[in-house]
Amino acid sequence: MLSRATGFSRQYGRNPYYGYDDPDTRPFFRRGDGGQNSALEGADTSKGGDVGSVGAFRADGGISSFRADGPSFIDLSAGSEWDITGRAISGPLAGERLTVVPHLDTFWFAWSTYQSGTTLFER
Repeated sequence: MLSRATGFSRQYGRNPYYGYDDPDTRPFFRRGDGGQNSALEGADTSKGGDVGSVGAFRADGGISSFRADGPSFIDLSAGSEWDITGRAISGPLAGERLTVVPHLDTFWFAWSTYQSGTTLFER
């Protein structure tokens, strides 16, 4: 358990990022695939709604496009079904794994502070 005797007055149980992923504010990065709870929807960080997960992979062997299908992804070339961990769970490539690409799932303000040359594009 962390000590609250830090010498600073701070409400450690209160969420400082409340509303950061609200679709009516900018920037909005929430996509909605299932996977993890938001810590941003209220003062009680344990009650956030499902905001999805992120995985980054390099698709080898002729796979070039995927479409979302519920919690899975279907590769449009072979027709195999893939999970969020990059593993083919059915179809001709069942049991194969995509190559993991190191990535960071972070707040935009944190990234842009240290990577100030980053350009943000909007669809």
